[in-house]
Amino acid sequence: MKKQLQRSTLAIAAALAVALPLSLAMAAGGGGGGASGGGGSAGGNAGAGTNGQQLTINNDAAADAEYAQAQTAINQQDFQGAVSHLNNVLATQPNNPDVLNLMGFSKRKMGDQTGAMEYYDKALSLQPNHIGANEYLGELYLELKQPAKAQERLDVLQQVCGNCEEYGELKEKIEQYKSTNG
Repeated sequence: MKKQLQRSTLAIAAALAVALPLSLAMAAGGGGGGASGGGGSAGGNAGAGTNGQQLTINNDAAADAEYAQAQTAINQQDFQGAVSHLNNVLATQPNNPDVLNLMGFSKRKMGDQTGAMEYYDKALSLQPNHIGANEYLGELYLELKQPAKAQERLDVLQQVCGNCEEYGELKEKIEQYKSTNG
């Protein structure tokens, strides 16, 4: 979890290193080329994209900063604070699957399973192979005592990323669920 959050934080820092100077140059009247890409990921227990999925960069330094603050709040288990920051990002980027995924994660950790489901579903409707959203939705299905649906998310992860960390984590949680619940 922490390893993937660190990768995500590095991706955000890289995005800010590109976006902030461009934003400042544009504000000062300079031209600016577009910044795109940003490899990086964050999946794990609070991840956004993951392993090779691009982090969405919209040359929006304020949104990038809010996103980074949300991740910091999640690291500190301040899920209400994370929701507040993520709502600020969603105001300008309502269809960002990485943000929707983190919102679902935060809602789930706050005990709002219905809200979490809505955010995961929206993230996956935009990006069906989103590694983080598939993992977290699988975890939510286990909380809802629907292991068959969690297995479906695991199958998607196996196709998308093979034996990636998110696959391993969900597989382990499914096995724990089965051993506990017969």
